[in-house]
Amino acid sequence: MKISFLFIFFLIAATIFAYLPESKDHVEAFQIFKKKFNRNYHPLEEQHRLQIFKKKLERIHEHNSNPKNTFKIGINKFSDLSNEEYIATYTTNYDHNQVKHKANTISKDNGFVTLPNSVDNRGTHCVEIKDQSSCGSCWTFGANAFFEGALYDNYGILVELSEQQTLSCTYKDPGDGYISVPTSWGTYTGGCDGGSMYHVEELNQKYLASVSSKNYPYVATDGTCMKGYDKIFRINDDEEIGDVEGISETELKQLISRHGVVGILISASNDDFMDYHSGVFNSQKCNGGLDHAVSLVGYGMDGDYAYWILRNSYGNTWGVNGYMYLARGISQSGTSSFPYGMCGVRSSIYFLKNQPTTSLKKMELIQNFKCEDQVGKWTCTFNETSDANLYKIYWHQSDIDNISEDTVECSDGVCEYTRTEDDLTGLQFAARSFIDDDDFLQYGQRTYWYQIGTDLPPFYYGPLLDQILEAEDEFEYTFGEDVFVDPEGQELSYSANQEDSDTLPDWLSYDGQRKFHGTAPDKNATFVIQVKAKDPNDNEIVKEFTIEIQKSFGYRIASCGLWILLVFSMFVFW
Repeated sequence: MKISFLFIFFLIAATIFAYLPESKDHVEAFQIFKKKFNRNYHPLEEQHRLQIFKKKLERIHEHNSNPKNTFKIGINKFSDLSNEEYIATYTTNYDHNQVKHKANTISKDNGFVTLPNSVDNRGTHCVEIKDQSSCGSCWTFGANAFFEGALYDNYGILVELSEQQTLSCTYKDPGDGYISVPTSWGTYTGGCDGGSMYHVEELNQKYLASVSSKNYPYVATDGTCMKGYDKIFRINDDEEIGDVEGISETELKQLISRHGVVGILISASNDDFMDYHSGVFNSQKCNGGLDHAVSLVGYGMDGDYAYWILRNSYGNTWGVNGYMYLARGISQSGTSSFPYGMCGVRSSIYFLKNQPTTSLKKMELIQNFKCEDQVGKWTCTFNETSDANLYKIYWHQSDIDNISEDTVECSDGVCEYTRTEDDLTGLQFAARSFIDDDDFLQYGQRTYWYQIGTDLPPFYYGPLLDQILEAEDEFEYTFGEDVFVDPEGQELSYSANQEDSDTLPDWLSYDGQRKFHGTAPDKNATFVIQVKAKDPNDNEIVKEFTIEIQKSFGYRIASCGLWILLVFSMFVFW
């Protein structure tokens, strides 16, 4: 009788352990996911999405537990989608025979002699990461990435160009003012149905000079072609358009070193690419046809692993703040689709060979800018520069999206501006010089701010991404150049605070180069990681991000089981 009772008890206990902790675990995580990515489902769809999300969590745990994998996968905006849904919405099946172009545009760029060991143009040639949303528009984002890079490379200007203009003005919808594309383009469709980066180059050169995304914002639909905006970027002639196929690794490094940013086609229709979170991406699944347009902005090494720095258009919650470290030095000669590196990275490359034309003038950041706060007011001073004829000052208080500006008057080589405020809390300000009256802020120019009351080197006020970890999971967290920039080269220091502790916990380490490594402890906890930098005057800048740790499913089951067995044993012996 006792044996039967024990058997029944353990059977019931095993059933409870198998369902209750797991259900609570993945349901709680799903609620966090829904809140973070603003998901609202119909009640009938909710359970379907929950089951997809649950399987995704299980896959993440299995993959990240394998020490042979060189990269991690994680939760992102695709975590409630099936692989089929992701492929149908976010990739395009490029027929490579239709992507080939005129023979005179296919030439190797062999002029670069000395190659740097590493190149990282994220903090110079790149605007903030963009999100194509649920529209097959990667071709426009990939092209604009190297257009924007060419503007910076040739003029020192960083401008967000409009993807929506290309989508709306090339989509074949008679009557809405679209541009009639050449008949030689064959099955080209345009809009959210897909296109090619070469088509964007030819459109820009012959039909449609680019405008800013500020004037023509992205809405992720085909839309209606709107005209009358100021043109700020044009390719001069056919000879500027560079397009090469099947090049070597050295040749691709030459192109990146010379031009800063190049567009590429890759294979992305696999769940490893879809779920990528960090590390050097090396997946045997990434060997299909070319179906996604992205850009390369650099290359480097992570220990023994060589990589390309890939810029995507999936938003900044995918990968490493929107970027991927794609394995370099790998030939997929055994695959039927292409022999040109991981995901076909060297199969089809696009760039601008010569200097494009722009109507914009270079704007400079004031470097000798100093502000002092007094009782209820602050005064900023700086010296005039040789070329500028206009100076502006910008400020915001807590809300980075609510920026005010004023023109600054200068006299005898010195510019001074005074403003009175009742509350100076959180006030930050910046100053810029202009060659003429072009207001570059409207074009999405990256803005550097000075904190009130200090004389600091500039730093970029960008978003910080929080991270949810499972207990016992290995992880890494990288501060990208878009999160915290210290152009004066001052050393950064870091600490993690919990229960008034100002030191890093033993499970967390920092490599001195913007990257954290660790293994999450076996307990539920929330850690606030502080990022600190000091300026030459020893003033401190502090930014924070949060890591939340949740006990893993297996750990919670084991812990719960041990407690119940202990209580039951005491009851039996008693």
